[in-house]
Amino acid sequence: REYSYRAAQSVMPDDYIEALSAIDRRPFLTVLAGKSDLKAGAVRRHSKGDAIVFEEASHDGLTHNKESINAVAQWMEKHFKPSNTTAKGT
Repeated sequence: REYSYRAAQSVMPDDYIEALSAIDRRPFLTVLAGKSDLKAGAVRRHSKGDAIVFEEASHDGLTHNKESINAVAQWMEKHFKPSNTTAKGT
């Protein structure tokens, strides 16, 4: 599936560095497909967040990919107490 220029522009910030830097809540996770325009390095350099890339998954396929689901679950267990939703280190 391909996106039109208009659709792509509607979901992209004018300045992604400013947009990423503005996210000051921690922890947060960005999950990317291998074909994604936004790269994990940009997330790590310009924000306080973590990023995971799944090279073989498509953008829509991330929600059905067992590897990505397991990775997100492990990240959640690492950053949140199992008994509640209080973030560690915040």
